[in-house]
Amino acid sequence: MRNQLTEIIALYSGNIPKAEFEGTQKTITEGLKPLVDSGEEFRYTICAFGNTVGSGKPYKKITENSQKSSITAKELVCDKKSYAISLVDAATVLAQDVGVRYCGTAEIEIPGRIIFVIAVFGKDNASKQYTYESLREVVEHQTYVYKWEFYIITDEASNAERLGIPESNAVIVSTDSAGYLTPAVKEISDKIVQRVL
Repeated sequence: MRNQLTEIIALYSGNIPKAEFEGTQKTITEGLKPLVDSGEEFRYTICAFGNTVGSGKPYKKITENSQKSSITAKELVCDKKSYAISLVDAATVLAQDVGVRYCGTAEIEIPGRIIFVIAVFGKDNASKQYTYESLREVVEHQTYVYKWEFYIITDEASNAERLGIPESNAVIVSTDSAGYLTPAVKEISDKIVQRVL
């Protein structure tokens, strides 16, 4: 295991307006700086769900296991008109896919820390294959067996509760006014850093 390597897996809902992502890259870079300064290396897997017709998966990969965390507005999958929320299907399949990827990876290349961050606003109303209970089982298994860390940014506290994500790893925000995502990302970054320092 590479103890100084962390993979951050970010799964976000395609109904988040593109404007909300302004400033998030800078916030992530600044927030994780204490860990980078201490020698931590980061890889990023960024995926969207909700507008993935034709992808063959309930999510769309924006980047996978990449050393860069930045994505351009053009790369974002955002469809404000769609309120179909398939959180459970997307998160379950993504966690399974990452697990399969690491099954075929040499032990020395497996990150010492795997962080799975979900950003979802609203309750799941479109998943067909899995349930909250089955995703909760995945979260518990990956947490206790493989030591993955799960975090959530949401406007529904019940999302965290139903998935068994502890309150200390959840950021509950209101989406009533513009600019809600960047402060939430900062709070999650702080939680990730505090867990190590």
